[in-house]
Amino acid sequence: DRPQWLPPGDGLEARIIAFMHTHVQRPAGPKLFGISQSLLGSYVGADPRYVAAALNRMAAADLVQRRHRMIVVPAFEKLLTQ
Repeated sequence: DRPQWLPPGDGLEARIIAFMHTHVQRPAGPKLFGISQSLLGSYVGADPRYVAAALNRMAAADLVQRRHRMIVVPAFEKLLTQ
């Protein structure tokens, strides 16, 4: 049940969600991640261009909001249902 033991899933979006899940204490409510796309890409093992495209798809689905070097998750529990 602990997040570090959960498999990250298939696809870049799933790896980004798994990364975020390991960096929160309570996976509910709004969250703010201060991280650049290049640093996030190095953590999830992807090129920053692909990270940007994955974040754009997640933003189009209203799961995240992108700002300069910030990722805002309005409702983390909604992100986990993906």
